[in-house]
Amino acid sequence: MWLFIILISDSSFSSIFTNLQLIKKPMTLDPFISHLILLNCLLPLGILFILNIYIRLNFPFKIGVIVFGILIFSGIEKAVEKLGIIEYRHWNIWFSLLLWFSIVVISVAFYHFLQTDSTKEGDDNV
Repeated sequence: MWLFIILISDSSFSSIFTNLQLIKKPMTLDPFISHLILLNCLLPLGILFILNIYIRLNFPFKIGVIVFGILIFSGIEKAVEKLGIIEYRHWNIWFSLLLWFSIVVISVAFYHFLQTDSTKEGDDNV
């Protein structure tokens, strides 16, 4: 799951940073290391935390957890921008909400894919 989250988020952010140039990465050492730690450690931990809560709740609350996760990640992104770790060029909070929605929903869908795949394997062994 960790690897999948890193691959999805890195490909998303790579296209936004390099191809679309909507957000500027820092070129100085301290903010760049902070950016790498954010993408490779804190982002996957946050999504795994959201998934862990998502697994334990019933349906109406699952949607609330997804929305809460999207809002938290967007808020963190805005705080990171205020700290100078990234710089918005032609980016706004609506793009951010859409990005985090897609990352969280894809992660949840992949989790469900893993669960259905593992239950099929379990049925064969019985």
